[in-house]
Amino acid sequence: MSSGISAKNWHLVIRDIKLICSAPAGLQKLEILKKTEVEEDLSDEQVLFGILQRRTKFKELVEKIAQEVDRKIKETATCGIVLYETGNPWIKFQKKLIGFKEAVSQSEEYEKMIARFKRNNYNFSANPLNNLVEEFQKLDRTHQVTKLHAYVNQWGILKAWTNLHLQGIQSLANPSKDKQSLERLFHMGK
Repeated sequence: MSSGISAKNWHLVIRDIKLICSAPAGLQKLEILKKTEVEEDLSDEQVLFGILQRRTKFKELVEKIAQEVDRKIKETATCGIVLYETGNPWIKFQKKLIGFKEAVSQSEEYEKMIARFKRNNYNFSANPLNNLVEEFQKLDRTHQVTKLHAYVNQWGILKAWTNLHLQGIQSLANPSKDKQSLERLFHMGK
């Protein structure tokens, strides 16, 4: 093959690509409610339980997005080459998420919180959060492509492969503990 990788070693390349491309975060959008029923009787335990359950799911999703964004920022910060020439989009997204969290936290006073998560108001909060989930997913797909591009085009990759093979490393999928991070992976060509 003209690529410099023998036919018998392509499976190793595939395993490396799987290592580089992390699994999607698995963020699920919030369910949008139909406004068929008005929740007025807050003394009804089921009504209050429904409101509190929607609030819990909402907050959990916001926190899960925040954790995933932190993970992406840490991942890109440790790469030996610059993945993003025009600024890290994860940092921009994080600022947007922080603004969203601040706006939501302003309604944590009990009465405001109850009003926000009542069935007839809930979608006004859920829709913007669902938009953030969509934006995260699009950004994550672009991130995966950017990592692959950096991996394929990094400086001296064939020299790096030769060095790794001399060390007895046949694939990045099963390297020693000190070479398992993206930081090590993207420093291969240096």
